[in-house]
Amino acid sequence: MITSADDLNKDGKIEIMLTTASGTNGEIESLWIFTWDGKTGRKINGTDEDGNSTIISDTEIEFKDLNGDGIKEIICDWYKNESSDTPQAIIYKWNGRSYEQQVVLR
Repeated sequence: MITSADDLNKDGKIEIMLTTASGTNGEIESLWIFTWDGKTGRKINGTDEDGNSTIISDTEIEFKDLNGDGIKEIICDWYKNESSDTPQAIIYKWNGRSYEQQVVLR
């Protein structure tokens, strides 16, 4: 499902964000980001060895400029296990080519 479109990384192109649900009850969201210049597009999120997006969350995914540079970071929450009430905040940052995991806050 397309969730939003915005120029996340301030490159003058629109990024289109899509999410897919997985897990036994659809509780895990995977985020896919495609940059679009009006004619062509390309995927700008990381993928694992099976081709799955590496940007995952089990709560709402947020887009915020955390360091004031005009480029939005992606903030996801991930519960280590079902017995944990406190999620880890995982922050994905733009590295000039793609969004990759940079920080895990506990």
